[in-house]
Amino acid sequence: MFHKISQAMFSMLFIIMLIIPLLATNLKEDVISVEENRKLAPMAELYNEDGTLNTNFTSDFETWIDDNIGFRSELVAISKKIMYSIFDILSGDRYVGPNGEFNYATPAMIADYQHINLYSEEYLKEYADSLQYISNYVENKGAQFYYCQCWDKHSIYPEYFPKAEDSPTERELLRR
Repeated sequence: MFHKISQAMFSMLFIIMLIIPLLATNLKEDVISVEENRKLAPMAELYNEDGTLNTNFTSDFETWIDDNIGFRSELVAISKKIMYSIFDILSGDRYVGPNGEFNYATPAMIADYQHINLYSEEYLKEYADSLQYISNYVENKGAQFYYCQCWDKHSIYPEYFPKAEDSPTERELLRR
């Protein structure tokens, strides 16, 4: 008896877990994802604009449901935490920050932060010469030249990058 009740409860919980995200699916068009800073996929159409059957409907529908299913960002975050806590796997260019949060940084960003990929003197001179050439050209035309340095996030928020002892070494970065 207990076995049948537990199976029924497990089955009901499983069905509820499948249905709730579907009920919370985004049905609006032209929605921008705040987390990813991009436009979500439009709803799949069964027919093309010319009235013919859309042969790509299944892949279009899959793309739409992947982007618009309810609680998507929460499910992705939970999946990443489970993969890390159980299997010690971080997918892509992610690492664990000092407070246990997941952060994003490419191997080049970490190498830049660690100062192991500095530019050569020849490259820096060539770059400075090209900026000087542009500056002289623009000023000869009667305009002013401005150079703007855009900071990387690891320059602004170094406390969120892995400390040297936790960071991948140069050899590990080159293997990626």
